[in-house]
Amino acid sequence: MPQLEELKLDEAHAEAIVELGIKYGAYSEEMPKAKKAKVEAAQEILAFCVDAWVNDGVTPDDKDDDVAESGRQIVEIFEIAGVEIDDDGNVEYGEPADLESEDEDDDNGDDDEAPFDPDDFIEGYTEMSVSAKVKAIKELDPDDDEDVATLEALMDWENEQDKPSARVLNYIEETLEVEDESEAEAEEEEAEDEDEGEEPWEGYDSLSAVQIKKILSDQLEDEEAPLTAEQVEYVLDYEKGREKPPPRKRVIEFCEELLKQFEEGEAEAESEEEKPKKGLAATRAKRGRAKKTEEPAVSNGVIVLTREQILAALADGSVEIEV
Repeated sequence: MPQLEELKLDEAHAEAIVELGIKYGAYSEEMPKAKKAKVEAAQEILAFCVDAWVNDGVTPDDKDDDVAESGRQIVEIFEIAGVEIDDDGNVEYGEPADLESEDEDDDNGDDDEAPFDPDDFIEGYTEMSVSAKVKAIKELDPDDDEDVATLEALMDWENEQDKPSARVLNYIEETLEVEDESEAEAEEEEAEDEDEGEEPWEGYDSLSAVQIKKILSDQLEDEEAPLTAEQVEYVLDYEKGREKPPPRKRVIEFCEELLKQFEEGEAEAESEEEKPKKGLAATRAKRGRAKKTEEPAVSNGVIVLTREQILAALADGSVEIEV
């Protein structure tokens, strides 16, 4: 696309565009290291976005929510590059956005993120009674990463208030299974005195169920050192054997589910091996299992051949019959 090549992008703008491209799935590679490669990657992302907008109608005003969200992401990329598209589909390439103001804010230590506002996550939260807050918080899923982040932010926000709600904080802490520091230290000392198995990893006992599940899930996806069934069994046995603090049901259920997945994976692998062979593989397998032809019998110095032996001899030409 010639016009994109004419668009003058410096390394900072190209890098910003590639970062958004990676974030939104418009670019599947890692961030290039060289300036030229960054610019080429940025041009590739812009070409993709322009094509999606003009030819596929991916715009923010689409009736489909997913398509509209993709359109908003394209607009964000266009704003950095200085790209505009009119209603007729004509593309204009202007000056890239000014990134210096953002850099200055970073240098001055300014926080770009707005302070946490509970009302942005739970409508009317700040005006709710304690009972209503607890009821609203119960709607959040402690197994969902985003909801966990919201719970932690709510806990921090409540602690910052002049009169924090003890009931709300207790419920959040119980949901997140956050232990009081003093209790954790006391439990750690007791654990050292007792002759128990070693922790699956250092600091295990101080982690919440949510954190343990995340660590196991991350290691399951690790290609260099993937999680093994033996490691999961150790965590499961260790968790079941805990006395103080007591075993956590969610960790136990998660480990049992992982072991079930390992067993299903092994069963699938065995079923693949047991599948009947076809074609030449089946022919070869049958021939490998075939019995060898029996040696001819000898009676009173005369060789006696069976019908099968005679036919086999005629077939390979080792015997000729004169008529």
